Amino acid sequence: MKSFFRCLYYLIVNHFVNHIPSWIIRKFFYRLCGLKIGKNSRIKMNVIVYRPRDISIGSGTIINEGALLDGRGGLIIGNNVNVSMYAILYSGSHKSYSRTFEYYTSKTTVEDCCWIGTRAVVMPGSYIQRNSILSVNSVFKGKSDVGGIYMGIPAQLVKFREFFDDYEEDLVHNYWFE
Repeated sequence: MKSFFRCLYYLIVNHFVNHIPSWIIRKFFYRLCGLKIGKNSRIKMNVIVYRPRDISIGSGTIINEGALLDGRGGLIIGNNVNVSMYAILYSGSHKSYSRTFEYYTSKTTVEDCCWIGTRAVVMPGSYIQRNSILSVNSVFKGKSDVGGIYMGIPAQLVKFREFFDDYEEDLVHNYWFE
């Protein structure tokens, strides 16, 4: 019976709530399901969410259409993060080397001011430090360097971002929402 309600819950969140055109109504239902989301953050339509009660999203963050947020092992997304269309952030998977295809979970964290590119995949247990970029179609596993730009499969550090002194202060203005 427990698995029936778990499936029903998944269907309601991912086939009803994520299709509601009004962000205010979607946000109400996501919060009702336990998802923690900060001020001026948005989750666009058609985002797939596993276990919303174990997902925390900071302020000023955008989760674009078609993304997948996996909270099974815990998912923390910081402030002013951009998760692009069809990006996948996993916190649970199976051990490919296991004879029984053993399931595991591991908390995934994306710190402040990061950009996860279109169709990029963040594997369970990854820790993406502040100001990092994961480029389009990359697969990342591990811990990034602060301000690192990663690309490829597997994602490799290609260079570091350069910032102006007022970069993070400028983000506080929230131009998108004025």
